[in-house]
Amino acid sequence: MSGYLKRAAVVEDLSGYGRCALTIALPVLAVSGIETVPMPTAVLSSHMGLPDPAVTDLTDSLLPAANQYHRLGVDFDGVYVGYLAGEHQLDVVRQMLPLLRQADTLFLLDPVMGDHGRLYRSVTPLMAEKMQDLCREAHILTPNMTEAAALLGQPLDFVDTPEKAAEAAEALCRNGAKTVIVTGVRIDGRIGAMIARQGQSGTRYVSAPCEAGAFHGTGDLFASVLLAGLLNGEDMVQAVQLAVDFVARCVARTAEAGTAPAGGLLFEPELPYLGTAVKAR
Repeated sequence: MSGYLKRAAVVEDLSGYGRCALTIALPVLAVSGIETVPMPTAVLSSHMGLPDPAVTDLTDSLLPAANQYHRLGVDFDGVYVGYLAGEHQLDVVRQMLPLLRQADTLFLLDPVMGDHGRLYRSVTPLMAEKMQDLCREAHILTPNMTEAAALLGQPLDFVDTPEKAAEAAEALCRNGAKTVIVTGVRIDGRIGAMIARQGQSGTRYVSAPCEAGAFHGTGDLFASVLLAGLLNGEDMVQAVQLAVDFVARCVARTAEAGTAPAGGLLFEPELPYLGTAVKAR
């Protein structure tokens, strides 16, 4: 890296218990040498996978913050949008983006809406429809297989094979996103991501060994490491491989430790490795 420090705005929730969203993105980007400007969409006592989290909606703070950064001339190399607290925030994000983005600002959208064939309880049909529109503006789109199906207006279990994941990635590219990376794709004991890019035929599968079980926060960790790699000059396939490998490394550590799944991935002990890996590649 040169003496210039890359800067990213991260628009997603801040949850207390259960590693996810900003509690993952902030340390991952920091150890990768990236200044991070958090723009929390909501503060939650825990992630939404646990019963009865206390939620404070921060919609009213988002556009004023973006306006201030614009007035100050704060330039962002990346804008990463993750969990949004409801359909109302999609409208606000659409207003914010022109204030945060320059011509060369990378826009990564992780359309957090559901998993395992179900949408989260906060996701309405109108929110899913508005998310489809926002996806058309993304340079990089990182849905899991359930979210890919929702974005295509298909039944939530429609994208259920590697072949359908590849088809979905290509279809979402045709809908407007420049690069689509469908995550959570399993093939022969491995798990990874299916990559489709505008202007390129076919897809590319990048994977790592798969651990048994379900692990909370893998999508947030994947998107954060992906952005870190891209802002540090990795090409797309290298950055996806870095993200897939690091998530697999953290999943293996978590499985070995046998910690409560609700607490999320044990990624903190692996951060020194990530900082070295990003700079060495």
